[in-house]
Amino acid sequence: MVVGDVASVGFFFAPFLMGVGLTFASTRDTLYRILLVLLIVVTATLAIDYIARATIVSEFFGTPLRSLVDLAGFRARGIVGQPVPAAMIAVSLGAVCWLLAEHNVSGRTRLQGRLLSAACVFGSLLMTGTRSAFLLTIVMAAMIALRSVVQRTVRLSPLAMFAGILSAGGLLAAWPSISTSLGNSRLFSFAELAGSDSVQGRLFSNEILERWATGCDLTCIIAGSGPRSLQNDLGSSLGILGLTTVDNMYVTVLWDMGLIGCAMLLAVAIIAISCLLSRRADIVAIAGGIGITSVLLSGFVYDAIYTRPVLLLLGIFCAMTYRVRSQALNEARPSMLQTDTKVVRIGN
Repeated sequence: MVVGDVASVGFFFAPFLMGVGLTFASTRDTLYRILLVLLIVVTATLAIDYIARATIVSEFFGTPLRSLVDLAGFRARGIVGQPVPAAMIAVSLGAVCWLLAEHNVSGRTRLQGRLLSAACVFGSLLMTGTRSAFLLTIVMAAMIALRSVVQRTVRLSPLAMFAGILSAGGLLAAWPSISTSLGNSRLFSFAELAGSDSVQGRLFSNEILERWATGCDLTCIIAGSGPRSLQNDLGSSLGILGLTTVDNMYVTVLWDMGLIGCAMLLAVAIIAISCLLSRRADIVAIAGGIGITSVLLSGFVYDAIYTRPVLLLLGIFCAMTYRVRSQALNEARPSMLQTDTKVVRIGN
């Protein structure tokens, strides 16, 4: 029994370890290209499903669990297999690629990479109709902008500031007509959330949390019931609306892995915050911190780390933050050498 539990835990975290290994084996530029290609693949497969109005790509990886055609229209799945994880992955990859593009020497190449990342994210949001991913995009854009202002990596000329203010004013003036044209899209249909299955499914996490608090013994509270145990329980007796998830990563982790699992998530959050606040962090570590933050925030609306591609990306993002510590060590070594070095002058 113990061997089976260890094997299941190892299998669960295998994508995370693969992401860590991939990052350490790649150079900075190679890693940027890999992540950009992944973003393009996710968006392209969503486009195939969206144009065909059928789950063509995901059919290669198994039969869909439920139909995703509703009153708001078809929702693409892509290679990820579900619309919400696909959109969230696109947002995470887009934010990280936007920051990593800073290392391109050519201004034109940097601009092309960022425009491509933004286009992929926006296209993924429209094709999946994921409102929570749209809100996450706004948060990520605000964090990136705030970081740039604090670190003074962006310097705006008076002309650029005037153009930005003028553009913002024009957008606000035209917003009534824009919102009317976009109102038919599920992505902007927030008024339909009240009483929807989406909301009811996520509110069900409160009931699951109460059951955990009242029916869990000490071992269960500390170590949980095992990976994917909540999913199995929901599929057998606890589920509602045919769902096998509560769409809340933290409740699921608490049920499956107990306080130990929550402590692991807290450690990852501390790593991300330390990168975002550190003045020694280079752009790779900052991008890793942004990527971790996007995964942790998305966990409030779906079981993020229970999606293997997300766990792979989380391993990549965590490994990217290692550059904070390695850079600090590299900066310390020259100073130590200079302290121990004596200058010997040879006279005549």
